[in-house]
Amino acid sequence: MVERISKLKEYICDRKHHVYRQPAIENAEALAMDWKQQGFSNMQRAVRRFTWMTRNEQAVVLPLQKLAFIRTVPDLPLLFTRAEMQVLYNNYSVLELGRVYNVTGDYGRIIKEGLLGRKRAAAARMRVAGSAASREFLEAVGECIDAILVLCGNYAMRADASGFADFSYILRHAVANGATTLREALQIVRVMHFALWCAGHGDNALGRVDQYLLPYYEADRERGVANDDVIELMQEFFLSTQYDADLYPRDRRSQTITLGGKTVSGRSGYNDLTLLCLLAALDLQLPTLSITLRVADNMPGELYDLAASFTEVGMPVPQFASDNVIIPGLAEYGYAVSDARDYAIGASSSIVIPDKSHDITVSGVVSMPKIVLDVVSQDIEKCRNFPMLLNIIVKEIKGRLLQLVKQQRKPFFEPAPVLSILMGDCIEQGRDFVGAAGYANSAICIGGVGAAADALAAIRQTVYLDQRISWKELLRALENNFIGFESIRQLLLNAPKTGNDDDFADDMLKFILQSFSDGIRGLLNERGGVFRPGFDMANLALTAPLGATADGRFKNEPIDMHYTPNTAAMRAGIRAAAVSFAKPELTGMALGGPFVLPVPPIMRADEIAQLVKLFFSLGGHQIAVAVDEMVYIG
Repeated sequence: MVERISKLKEYICDRKHHVYRQPAIENAEALAMDWKQQGFSNMQRAVRRFTWMTRNEQAVVLPLQKLAFIRTVPDLPLLFTRAEMQVLYNNYSVLELGRVYNVTGDYGRIIKEGLLGRKRAAAARMRVAGSAASREFLEAVGECIDAILVLCGNYAMRADASGFADFSYILRHAVANGATTLREALQIVRVMHFALWCAGHGDNALGRVDQYLLPYYEADRERGVANDDVIELMQEFFLSTQYDADLYPRDRRSQTITLGGKTVSGRSGYNDLTLLCLLAALDLQLPTLSITLRVADNMPGELYDLAASFTEVGMPVPQFASDNVIIPGLAEYGYAVSDARDYAIGASSSIVIPDKSHDITVSGVVSMPKIVLDVVSQDIEKCRNFPMLLNIIVKEIKGRLLQLVKQQRKPFFEPAPVLSILMGDCIEQGRDFVGAAGYANSAICIGGVGAAADALAAIRQTVYLDQRISWKELLRALENNFIGFESIRQLLLNAPKTGNDDDFADDMLKFILQSFSDGIRGLLNERGGVFRPGFDMANLALTAPLGATADGRFKNEPIDMHYTPNTAAMRAGIRAAAVSFAKPELTGMALGGPFVLPVPPIMRADEIAQLVKLFFSLGGHQIAVAVDEMVYIG
């Protein structure tokens, strides 16, 4: 890491740039009340809020910077009064205050065309716009582009005053007309990423940076720019995403980038910039930078080892995602193959399609430990054999899914004129991204799969096969939280468990995921899209206490809702865990949420790389490595 980047990192981590922060808004509702009184439409309000934000932002250019834009306005005014919001809550499903979130824009086009190119497209569409709504939207886009350009002009004046002529040129001309160099391209991305946050769009992932930045990297290389200089620029770009990170919810402070994988045409997407991005991130050691490396058949082996080596410097290992599983999985749920090939990773490890998808990350969560507990408590006495118990669980999974779908209400979203600049052909169609997205699907997540499979395996072994526990004894033990039933608890604990490459337990894993995948298929949401499956990444399924369970767990003892084994039950080592959790058919489940592989701190990078390769060779979909001191290597 060069000295400039080291000093800039220290400056940001010490939050010295916070000195430029303005006081918090005293009344976040004041502007909304005024807009309501004046009778402004929702679209007009969205424009006025954004222009208020950009007008009040103060241009800050630091001596160490080559890429500008730092938030100085810490709050976003409300678009609606609290009374109006209550009406919306009463009639719609309102997530994130109604703001569009978990999206990735088409940064490639804005880098190439510049903001004026997008404004010309809006003007051309305006000449043939047939409806008032279309004209209002296109006018809003034009006003938002003008607001961004004015703010860039303010930054350029600040750069001039500081003697940074090259900085000033980029801010005045490249952002408006398009980039020719990597630095210009990165500045445009930073400006638009900044603008999206100022418009209220959370979780706006940066997408496939090594793909859309590649032409500008190659142009720089032809001019003689060294790779070391490219790494320095990429490191500053990664740092720039952290200037404002503390202004966003804690679980959104990581900025997500996706590297590698197949191109839209199906060719290899690995290039020199893929490697340089990993090298830049590894050297920078920024924990809040979230990287996913897409894995295709032709991925260079050195990328596995390099990504896995992050753990050796105390950094989170990048996630890995298998194109061989995820692309067919997306196609199964109606995504065009070309779009599926272009997937990126968004919030909570969800799958997003850049510039096309407006998918809701979590529309509901099915807690499998709760389903198993409920069925055992209510129905086990009716089940003369284990297949009868499984049949009831299949029906219960379907019933819970239908219940979640029935509870869905039509979602409400604020207009998104700034986001629409980056998304699909919204401008060419004269339609706001809200309502014009190519995909409007919703995810229902499954949680606690490992724990539920362990419980079923224990019941099958102890109650039905060995008959060492009667169903009455099991129910009494669970009802009493195993107090006075420790011998029964020990039998349950010692039964086969997932994560040990034991087909007896792993068959339950396969059964649960197949039942969930079959149950969700064909269900439609309120926007005309489909419900797609995913794995719970936020432990959302444990919002209510859960009684003692048949895997030997005590009442209210935490359950890891991720797709992961119980580390305390991993008796055969890490390799066996990877094998176990690759056994289910994951194509139908590969739409968000990785297998979380726990590894000990002493594990070498090459060993981690081999485990990742093993998981994918057996049909695994997505994997995240989590360091856990309690894990046995095996």
